[in-house]
Amino acid sequence: MSFLDNVKNISNSFIAGVKKTSNLIMINNDISKLKKRMLNTYIYNQLRTLARLHGISDQKDTKKFDGYNKGKSDNSFIEKSQTIYYPRYKNIKINKSFSDFVNDLKYKVKIEEVIDFAEQNNNRLIYKLKEEYLSLLEKKEVIKNGKQSFNSKKELIFFDVVKEIKNCISNIKKHKEINYQYLLYGRLQYKFPQVKLEEQINSSRPDIVINKIGIEIKGPTGNRELQTIADKLLRYPQYFKDGIILVLFDVYAHPRRYAEWERGLKREYPDVVIIRK
Repeated sequence: MSFLDNVKNISNSFIAGVKKTSNLIMINNDISKLKKRMLNTYIYNQLRTLARLHGISDQKDTKKFDGYNKGKSDNSFIEKSQTIYYPRYKNIKINKSFSDFVNDLKYKVKIEEVIDFAEQNNNRLIYKLKEEYLSLLEKKEVIKNGKQSFNSKKELIFFDVVKEIKNCISNIKKHKEINYQYLLYGRLQYKFPQVKLEEQINSSRPDIVINKIGIEIKGPTGNRELQTIADKLLRYPQYFKDGIILVLFDVYAHPRRYAEWERGLKREYPDVVIIRK
């Protein structure tokens, strides 16, 4: 390889590095702007509560007009004997405004914490903005690695669904299976508007579908129900490529039988998540 070729390669590498850095800066700026948009979906009391959780004061320092002080002018164009009145201010504390909290939180709180707090407070406006955030993360991953090393958006949505199911079932009391299905569907619909009930895809029909995530619900769960799940898993993976979640209520199968079933399932389908109530 000639000297000129080496110079050309070094130059191309340098330009590619600068472009990559520039694109990452742009993505980070977009994420910062998105965080501010998310904070603007809060109400005042929510901003104040989040600020308190992160040790941010409710008040700020400002100056208040407090009358005038007399003085003599040192201006050569004004007679020395002439009295001048200077405005006087005193330092006071006042409650922060909505925009004050937004600006403080934008720099001191992670965007993931902004999303989590909004979801805890049933802020429905956050969900669309969250989709934008996941898309930005996906772009960032592509820029950093030159290619998409993993489906960050899909994985994040999958684990978000798992987290939401766990939160939902903690408050669900004993019902028949169909009631479990509709109760969980109702809860998930609030956070995932794209959720579908018993969507038929060829010969497969999970109880709940979110994008390409299949959710199978059983309860009460005995030996027969465990076998039914094993049969369905022969078909589900080819259609629900973003993940499969099994939600088991009231498991009354023999403990040894259940343990064998779970070991076998995890061996054959290691990515399937089992949530037991």
